[in-house]
Amino acid sequence: MALNTNTTSMGDTHPPDGCAPEFYLSACRWHFYAGLFVIPFLIILAITDRVMMFITQYDGRDGEKIAADR
Repeated sequence: MALNTNTTSMGDTHPPDGCAPEFYLSACRWHFYAGLFVIPFLIILAITDRVMMFITQYDGRDGEKIAADR
């Protein structure tokens, strides 16, 4: 098994050829904005799912009534 013999330190890394730092910063910024829009959507989905699970304990699945024995 061959080991990596690259001796550069972590501070000496450069972006690959053809990859401008402006593009990297732009991609990072868009990734951040996408997260700002997606996270609230996922939170709303999680909350409504919990509500639906709670309601089915009393109302039944798809609105069907649960018969109570006397």
